[in-house]
Amino acid sequence: MSEPGLLDKWFEEWDQDPDFILEGVLLAATERICELMDKHDVSRAELARRLGKSRAYVTRVLNGQPNMTLKTLTQIAVALGEGIDLFVPSSVREERARAQAAHEVQQRKAAQRAKPSRRRKPPVTHPTRKAAASR
Repeated sequence: MSEPGLLDKWFEEWDQDPDFILEGVLLAATERICELMDKHDVSRAELARRLGKSRAYVTRVLNGQPNMTLKTLTQIAVALGEGIDLFVPSSVREERARAQAAHEVQQRKAAQRAKPSRRRKPPVTHPTRKAAASR
């Protein structure tokens, strides 16, 4: 086997680096907040009003503010009326495996929804043919 490349070495170093993992957690949290804002049609200004904070504060939070606290996340969840799940992995590999499993579940659900129905459709009768047959 060949010696691992530079990228492999970096990945090994970052795999359990708390600061690197934190960036992924912050990204996931801000993505979820943005999804909920879109879902509930809440603008940054409206979220700021609900939180009793400035629009600049909401912008900092959505830009991945490194000091986002559990208190801030809780306040945002209450303001949006929906929970925000938070998963803090012990390694990047753990998060990647979890994300891959979740993606596969979503793909299976989408494939099942896309399957055609097995119900048979009733035969279509054309009104003009019906009228001609009854004459």
